[in-house]
Amino acid sequence: MPPFQTDILIIGAGPAGLSTALHLHRQESTRGLGIIVLEKAVHPRPKLCGGGITRPGLQVLAQLGLQLDVPHIPIREMHIVHGERRFVLRDDPVFVVTHRPEFDHWLLQQAEQRDITIHQDEPARYLEINDEGVRVRTARGTYLARVLVAADGSKSWVRQKLKWGERGRSARLLEVLSPAADADKSFFKDGIAVFDFTATRRKLQGYTWEFPTLVHNIPWLNRGIFDSRVRPEQERVKLLALLQGILPLHARHDRVQGHPIFLFHPGFSLARPRLLLVGDAAGADALLGEGIAFALWYGEAAARELAQAFASDDFSFSGYRDRVLQHTVLKQLAGRYHAARFSYGLQRFPWLAENIWALAPLAFRLVGLLRPEYIPLSQRRLIRLPTTPF
Repeated sequence: MPPFQTDILIIGAGPAGLSTALHLHRQESTRGLGIIVLEKAVHPRPKLCGGGITRPGLQVLAQLGLQLDVPHIPIREMHIVHGERRFVLRDDPVFVVTHRPEFDHWLLQQAEQRDITIHQDEPARYLEINDEGVRVRTARGTYLARVLVAADGSKSWVRQKLKWGERGRSARLLEVLSPAADADKSFFKDGIAVFDFTATRRKLQGYTWEFPTLVHNIPWLNRGIFDSRVRPEQERVKLLALLQGILPLHARHDRVQGHPIFLFHPGFSLARPRLLLVGDAAGADALLGEGIAFALWYGEAAARELAQAFASDDFSFSGYRDRVLQHTVLKQLAGRYHAARFSYGLQRFPWLAENIWALAPLAFRLVGLLRPEYIPLSQRRLIRLPTTPF
């Protein structure tokens, strides 16, 4: 069987890989290039993820001419809790919650409708990159491409095969889906999501969460715990015990699932000649573990880098890391990395951490005024951020 030949081969049909393909298709300068997306699973496939899409994520979908057309819940109140303190961010919406397998399947369908070639159920087994291009083998054949985009997630097969020199850090995450109980109705009626950082007092480098979701249009409550581990020298807490402690009795026996999240580091390389990393393969938000919005914007940055490479016939991708670090949205990843190192490092100084949390409302207002792209909510509502005790 002759090899499949293409200009751009994308491994991974999640938000980052599909966004890259959709942006390439939309750009005039790259519209005629051959694009093939390889996906090891078949959509809709299981995917552990809260499914939250923040305003920047909705913005990039709109930029692609896409209107979110899967069941979702608008979150109008985001409660940020630390002990006796509760800070509320309000907007309509602050973010939306989708069921991740349904969202990814919908995005794949949008790509297929634009005649983007996607081969599902085809995991890559062999990879070779040289000065001439890229060779990838699967059980079904060989692919020859001029460049490769690795969009294959936190456990990136591409990174592993190439023995990427920078190992990086992985956050830990556990989550559980529970059928919505009568006590949970306010989460759905008022669109409330709770992010509770109280467990940082118990050495957790992260938070616990509760928010509503829809699975095949049936209401469920998503609960979980995120541990950044951006400070590996500090104590490693027992996540399951912490999570079980916040679950109501009716949810404690539901199935708890977990997965790692590869974290963005501003000093790491994001490309090699003929290869770009995007999405979680490049690194996710170290502060909150946010993934979908950043993955979609990685696709936009990668498409611009690819357009420049094909126009200049230079596939070194030497400027890609700077493109990411200077990108309007993606540059927040570096800021969030440093914020995570600072805030989760405060566990060594409990008194200082408590005083900083007391100033949290002022910090939100200042960030909203000075860097509105970091908190893309209505300025009026952000300035009136209410503070109410537990």
